[in-house]
Amino acid sequence: FDGTSKKDIQESSLERYTDSGAYIKTLEEFDFVSRGKTTKMLRIEYNAYIHNGTPDDYHWFGTDNVGRDLFSRVWMGTRISLILAFTVVVINLAIGLIIGSMAGYYGGWVDFFLQRLMEILNYIPQMPLAILIIMFFGAGLRALMLCFVLTGWISMAASVRIQFYRYKNQEYVLASRTMGARDPRIMFKHILPNAIGTLITVSALTIPSVIFQEAGLSYLGLGIQAPEPSVGTLLSEGQRALLEFPHLIVFPAVVIVLLMLSFNLFGNGLRDAFNPTLRQ
Repeated sequence: FDGTSKKDIQESSLERYTDSGAYIKTLEEFDFVSRGKTTKMLRIEYNAYIHNGTPDDYHWFGTDNVGRDLFSRVWMGTRISLILAFTVVVINLAIGLIIGSMAGYYGGWVDFFLQRLMEILNYIPQMPLAILIIMFFGAGLRALMLCFVLTGWISMAASVRIQFYRYKNQEYVLASRTMGARDPRIMFKHILPNAIGTLITVSALTIPSVIFQEAGLSYLGLGIQAPEPSVGTLLSEGQRALLEFPHLIVFPAVVIVLLMLSFNLFGNGLRDAFNPTLRQ
C-alpha cells in the first residue's frame, strides 16, 4: 500500500536501488545455479514508487502487483457490477410482471400451468446451471446476465402474482370490468399502480443479491475475466497476496460490504415507506 515490495535481484544490481534511495533492506542471500554457472542473488525489500520515479500522492488505495491504481480498478469494477445488477433486475422485472400478472389475474389453469413452470425452474441448482452456461457461451458479462435472468424472474413473478390476486376482486376493479374495460386496461391501469410499491421494494432488495452472486462467480473464475475488473475478480486477485499485501483484498471487500448494506437499507426503507400500517 505504501509502495513497499519484494524482489529477487542479482547482487551486482543492488547499486541501482541504493543510488535511487529505494533500497530498504536485504531479506535473504542465496545462490542461483544455471548451466553450471553460480550467480549471487539477493531478496530485497524496496520502495517501488521511489525506484520507478512514480509519485504515490494519488494512489489512495495503493497499487496492485503490476502497478495499476487500485482505487480506479475498484470503482471501475463497482460500475460493472452495478450495471450488471440494474440490467438484470430490469429484465427480471419485465418478465416477472408479464408472467405474474397473467397468473394472478386469470387464475385457473393459467395460474396452475405458470406456477408449475416456476416450480420446475426454481428447483434447478444455480451453480451447475451457471457452469453449463459459461461452458457454452464462455465466461463474461453476457453469460453472467443469462445465468441471472433464466431463473431470477421467478421471485419477481411470485410477488406480482400475489399482488394481482389480491387486487383483482376489489370493488373498483369489478366496477371497471362492469363498464366494459378490457383485461389489459384493468391489469395495467387499475391493478398495477397499487402493486408498484411492492415491486419497487423487491427490485431494490434484489440488486445486492445479484452483486453478491456476481462477485462469488467472478471470485471462482466463472464470471468476468481479467483484465476487466469486477469486485469478484479483485477479491480473487487480492487473496493470492493476502499476507504480503492485504490492502489488495481489504478495499474491494469493504466496497462490496458497503454496497450490500446500502441497497439492503434502501430496500427496507422503501418497504416501510410503502407499508400503510407504518404510515399511520
